Amino acid sequence: METMRMLIGEDWLPAADGRELDNINPADGKLICRIARGGAEDVDRAVAAASDAYHTAWSKLPPAERGRLLSAMADIIAQRADELALLDTQDMGKPLTQTTSGDVVGAQAFLRYFAGLADKIEGLTYSTPDGLFGYATREPYGVVGCIVPFNFPLALACIKIAPALAAGNTVILKPASVSARSALALGAIGLEAGLPPGTLNVVTGLGDEAGAAMAAHDSIAKITFTGSTTAGAHLVTASAGNFKKLTLELGGKTANIILPDADLAMAIPAAARTIFLNSGQICTAGSRLLIHRDMRDEILGPLVDIAENLKVGDPLAPDTKLGPLVSTEQWQRVAGYIQAGIDEGATLLTGGSRPEDPALADGCYMAPTIFDDVTPDMPICRQEIFGPVLCVQSYRTEAEAIALANATGYGRAADLWTRDLNKAHRLAAQLAAGIIWVNCTNVVGPWMSYGGYRASGLGFEGGIASMQQLTRPKSVIMDISEQPNTWALDD
Repeated sequence: METMRMLIGEDWLPAADGRELDNINPADGKLICRIARGGAEDVDRAVAAASDAYHTAWSKLPPAERGRLLSAMADIIAQRADELALLDTQDMGKPLTQTTSGDVVGAQAFLRYFAGLADKIEGLTYSTPDGLFGYATREPYGVVGCIVPFNFPLALACIKIAPALAAGNTVILKPASVSARSALALGAIGLEAGLPPGTLNVVTGLGDEAGAAMAAHDSIAKITFTGSTTAGAHLVTASAGNFKKLTLELGGKTANIILPDADLAMAIPAAARTIFLNSGQICTAGSRLLIHRDMRDEILGPLVDIAENLKVGDPLAPDTKLGPLVSTEQWQRVAGYIQAGIDEGATLLTGGSRPEDPALADGCYMAPTIFDDVTPDMPICRQEIFGPVLCVQSYRTEAEAIALANATGYGRAADLWTRDLNKAHRLAAQLAAGIIWVNCTNVVGPWMSYGGYRASGLGFEGGIASMQQLTRPKSVIMDISEQPNTWALDD
């Protein structure tokens, strides 16, 4: 059985202590390969390689050259699109049509966008008192840790490494333990494109081992992380001793509000897509659907019909809409929330169990699930499920809809459906979330900044915000008056 090794510098290495992890295909439960289980010693080795590359090579390259190398990586990804898409599909179960059309394309887009920004990092001059001149530059942190989750393995890796590298940092990338192969392929692509060895290192392993070691390491100046709110809180604790700078993209419980004047031909299919895409394993999934009491039948009937006709099955099949959940543990978590919803008195309209197809019995499949009569106190309404489970709530007034949408500890995103643009602007301003999508859902591009309020994160990623988060300002103040300060000489 093949064992995938880590990339440290230009060497492919096993874990220092020889430990490994099983890489399981969630579609059939079969072992794909084994992955090196990195720990603190491996992080030390990666930091040494990244630090050496930063001081001897990467920081000395002109910014335009950094951009050229990122573009070269994007070119290689385009050439290997089919191979990379298949890796993520096999590792975490997303349908191949989606990894091909979405993840691989998105990875290229982020690399190309930040390649273009590499030579456009600007400082500023201060308005200073007479006799002084001041300016600020922006400098890279040095060694940056990038920790990504399982749900968009290749795309999220590029969302993080592209601005970090463009800004002049070197990177230690830690992918999710269950979906590490595309990250390892990305490390190889970096070397092929011409990145100096050590500029991009890939350490595989568990979050509470390799990830915790990265957070605690004094020589990693910055970490950018996407994952659960619980894991983000652990990172804050682990990095408290060295005051490491953090950017955290965490969980969410997105409210999807359909107003009475909405175009239902657009809103209803979108309500299904935003929660069932990637089997609900998206932090911005519209998991709470808010509809007017007078429109319940008009919306819920067609929505349930869509859910019951979505193809759940083999992620390699071209007509599959939902593949398996990423692991047995995740399936059990989702099933536990579904049972809790039933026990709490929510009305199960459809789904809630494995599909009946016996061919799917060995996989981690869950049918699209819709609950009605959900109240704000129920766990399925308050907590991130990260599965294909939709909670329907009803409202009478716009004010009540906004109050329900904001009645969460999260603040990742919100969706709003209306034909009235004045109303859209007014209500968007009242929604407490980092992204507001109006008449669309889950639109993300390298040109926009995104982040979360409250327990959904710290800081922002994407666009110019990424470059600001991955550099730090340095102020330089000069006395140009040529007049000595006589304080020390005064009697």
